[in-house]
Amino acid sequence: MAEWATRARRDRHDTDRHAELLRAARGVFERDGIEGASVAAVTQEAQVSRATFYVYFASLDDALGAVAREVRDELLASQRLPVQVENPIDVAARSMEAFLDARIRNLRMLDVIESRAHHDAEMGTLWEELSEHPLRRTARYVRSLAESGIGHPAADPAAVARAAHGMVIAYASWIAADPTRRAQGVHDLNALFRRLLGLQAPSSAERTADEGLSG
Repeated sequence: MAEWATRARRDRHDTDRHAELLRAARGVFERDGIEGASVAAVTQEAQVSRATFYVYFASLDDALGAVAREVRDELLASQRLPVQVENPIDVAARSMEAFLDARIRNLRMLDVIESRAHHDAEMGTLWEELSEHPLRRTARYVRSLAESGIGHPAADPAAVARAAHGMVIAYASWIAADPTRRAQGVHDLNALFRRLLGLQAPSSAERTADEGLSG
């Protein structure tokens, strides 16, 4: 019976109701944190019965895991550009901006996931993916620029990756506190990342940002 129930929940994961419950659960976790969250709060937010909740999730922890995986997937996907970009400077600018926006959108849930990661092995593994995979991907990009002679990184690729991601994390919080700072933040990050990579020419994205800031 338990196996059937688990399979049934998986079969329903692509439904509108499942998506609604995920949005509701996320809203509750972001508002109340893990300690204040409850199944009752999620069902009230989604305007469904408790029985409906358990059709889709085995527990509140199960719902938290589903939301956390969505956050992980969005952050990792943000580093993959939707179109082919040839100019390495534009690649750096666009990927940095996309990753910044993903961090801003998920800022509160990232705090929730990190706090749970200290006490939950599964969430700890997910947090490590969130933290380490983007670093490895950025380090590979930095290394490829150095090996091709296009860029002259300021430090070892891993160090540049850590510095770049630290800047994004700091700016995400700064911009989230006042969204009108976004244009300045994108401009600053692109300029800083370009220097770290040893790419001297301004990208088209940065020129656009400069024009917006001066206009």
